[in-house]
Amino acid sequence: MKIKIQIRYNYKTKHHSAVVGEEEDSYDHVPLTHSTHTSGRKNIKLKKNPNPKSNRDSYMVRQLRNNPKDTFDREKKNWGLDPEDEAKAYEIYDKKKKTESSNS
Repeated sequence: MKIKIQIRYNYKTKHHSAVVGEEEDSYDHVPLTHSTHTSGRKNIKLKKNPNPKSNRDSYMVRQLRNNPKDTFDREKKNWGLDPEDEAKAYEIYDKKKKTESSNS
């Protein structure tokens, strides 16, 4: 189920993620990084860094992932995505969920 975006630290990936969906025991999320590429694919440059204390370029991985809730820290207060970046994260979520439902 789609939710209001939360920025959380993922202990498994050792990166922050934009959590865009929630299942009973897991979160659907789009990983955030400072790298321009992940696994040979170009990442999406964010309009602004989600961390209000950093001006470093940040990127969103072009892939929706799902991890158990216990691999995430609490929501980062005062962190957030620019509305244009939120729209891109929801677009990745919607595209993946549409693909999953058509394959069922």
